[in-house]
Parts: sequence; structure tokens; C-alpha cells
Amino acid sequence: MGKLAELEKIKKAVDRELERFFSHAAKEAYKSDKLSGEVVEYLGVLALSGGKRLRPALLLSAYEAAGGQNKKAALKAAGALELVHLYLLIHDDVIDHGTVRHGQMSVHERFAQRATRIFGKGRDAHFGASVAIVGGDLLYAGAVEMMLAAKEDPNTAVSAVEELQRIVRTTCIGQVQDIAIEREKKVTSRRVLEMYANKTAKYTFQGPLRLGLMLAGNGDARLAKALDEYALKMGIAFQIRDDIIGVFGNSRTTGKGVGMDIAEGKKTLMVLEALKKATLAQKRRINALLGKRDLSWKEVREFQNIMVATGALARAQNKVEKLSEEAKEEIAKNKMPTSVKSFLGSLADHLKERHK
Repeated sequence: MGKLAELEKIKKAVDRELERFFSHAAKEAYKSDKLSGEVVEYLGVLALSGGKRLRPALLLSAYEAAGGQNKKAALKAAGALELVHLYLLIHDDVIDHGTVRHGQMSVHERFAQRATRIFGKGRDAHFGASVAIVGGDLLYAGAVEMMLAAKEDPNTAVSAVEELQRIVRTTCIGQVQDIAIEREKKVTSRRVLEMYANKTAKYTFQGPLRLGLMLAGNGDARLAKALDEYALKMGIAFQIRDDIIGVFGNSRTTGKGVGMDIAEGKKTLMVLEALKKATLAQKRRINALLGKRDLSWKEVREFQNIMVATGALARAQNKVEKLSEEAKEEIAKNKMPTSVKSFLGSLADHLKERHK
């Protein structure tokens, strides 16, 4: 991780922006309503409990590559992106019944449990989900405000918000695809890859890079194309690696429950690869375990063993490595600051082995 020291530096700077945002937002919310203030305060705790700040780092890299000068404004835009990220994660946890996020209780779980203190009755799942949905909406509103504050030029500010809307819209399409794929009986690799592009590649990589170029006011078509190609390859690789972590990850490092992707019935590229090579008995076990909510640790281990035995894990990791190398080539052959090339290249290298 030494090569990505810049990421830690960016995280600290973005976290300071987030601290300022949540401090102000919580004070304002408490003026109107105690519960609303408590919700905003907890959103701040969650935001600052984890996260690599990858999307802000990509925005800032593209901003630098395009010759952007106003770092303070760019940091505000980076903070806005992180608010959007948390908004989507909170809603995602409601959809997936996730109970842990960044090592903390997910928002819906926290407020389902808080119902006892607030209303004097037991755990209220609907109340918790309702608070999480509204809390996510609040974050999105804050993100738009923050993005508008990032640029004095009204035209650029409006364009940046329009790009932010496009990112969220595309991600929502990918999320709908993801929800549907979990329940579809026949799923193709092509359909899963389309979902990966919409849900991850365009949101995590392409969108932030495009925003950075836009905020810098750079119209270099060649640079934009290179960053787009890098983004799409990295995005697919990132999601495949995420799939591996979703099955083999350690909850202490990921901050999420072990085996959640199995319990949620995620039909990932790795799972599809396993089904292609699996014996009849292995196929039956994969289908029986996918979507099983009360998975035991023994069953998680069984699922992991099938991914290894069928070669699906190895093929998934090989795909990550191939795409990461191709992404690095896109950066290497194009003109941009050495510091940006180094960071984006190091990010591709890190992706191959990331564990959270």
C-alpha cells in the first residue's frame, strides 16, 4: 500500500471536508428536530468510520491531469462524490438487508434498534428502513449543494451537477439490473458485465474522472478518451475483485458480514464460471446455498471450496489481472503529469490484491 500513500493523503483532506459538512448539517437539523439531528449525526459517524475515498481520489487525479488550479474547489466536489457514495451504500444496505457498514451498524439496523428508546417498543424494521431511505436522500441533497459550491462559474457548476445526476441515474439502472439478476433463472455473462459497467465502472471510475476534467475546464478529447478506457477496464476489474472479496473476504477488514454475497444470492461472473465447470452435485450445492439467509460458517466454507475446486476463483483473479494491466497501458501511452500516471498505475496494481 506504500505506492498508494497519496490515497491516504487525499482521504485525510476529504475527511476534513466531510467533518465540516456533517458538523454544520447536524447543528441545522437539531434546530428543527431532535431525531433528525440524531440521524444526521449518525450519518457523519458512518461516513468517517471507513471508506478508501477512491472516487474523490480519481476526481482529483483527473483535475490535476487537466491542469486544474483551484484545489479547494476540487476538494468540495470530491466531498460531494463521497456523500453520493454513502447515500447509495445506505440504500443498498436496505435492499440487501445488510446489518454492518464500515464496521458500524448500518443505518436501517441502527434505527430499527433505536425504536425501543424512541417509541418505547421493540425493534421496528420498517422504521429503520424508512429512516435509512430518508437519510440517504438527505445526503444526496447535501451532495448537490456541495457540488454547486465547488465552482464559482455557474455554467460549470450546473454541468457538474448534471454529470452527478447522470452518474446516479446510471448507477440506479445497474442496481435494478443487479436486483433482477439475483432472481433470474438463466443469467448470461454478458448481462452480468452490462450490470457491472452501469453499477460500478461508470459510477466508481468513469464518473469521477469525467467530473475532474469538467471542473478543470479541460476539453482535451484524447485525454478524456484515455481516462474513459482506463475507467471501464478498471471498473469491471474492481467489481470482479469485489465479488471475490464478497465470498472470501474477512469481516474484520471488509467491515461487512462474511458470506453476505452468498446469502444475497449474487450471481456474479465467478459464480457463473463455477456453474459452467461444476459437477452435478456441485451445481446443486451452489444453487442451494445462493440466497440462503441463515448460512452457517460451514456452508460458507463449502461454497468457497466449490469456487476453488471448479477453478472459478483462479479465472476471476486472472481476469482482474488482465484488465488491470490493460488499464495501465491506456494510461502509459497517453500524455499526462507523471504524478497522475504513477497514482493511476499504482491503483491498478493495488486492485489485483486488494482485500477490502
